[in-house]
Amino acid sequence: MVLENLEPKSVWEIFEYVFSVTPRESKKEEKIRAKLKSWIPERAKSLGINLTLSEDEAGNILIKKPASPGMESAPALLLQGHMDGRYLCRSLPGLPA
Repeated sequence: MVLENLEPKSVWEIFEYVFSVTPRESKKEEKIRAKLKSWIPERAKSLGINLTLSEDEAGNILIKKPASPGMESAPALLLQGHMDGRYLCRSLPGLPA
């Protein structure tokens, strides 16, 4: 792993093994979308995490995770990000251009 010294390791593992190796040009996100739709449920299952994943007509992916026990009344949290942006990892040593 090229990014093994960065924390949190789980986040950088996702970046290296999913995003950095999957082409994701703007307006051409089909490959990264397919990768995420297969990798996320597989990884969640391996960790014993219950998730639901859906995609809208525009190609946005929505992932829902139930609240942890005892946190059901806590406010919901929304994280948003872009799937495109292959250029982000081209300057990192050891990653494909």
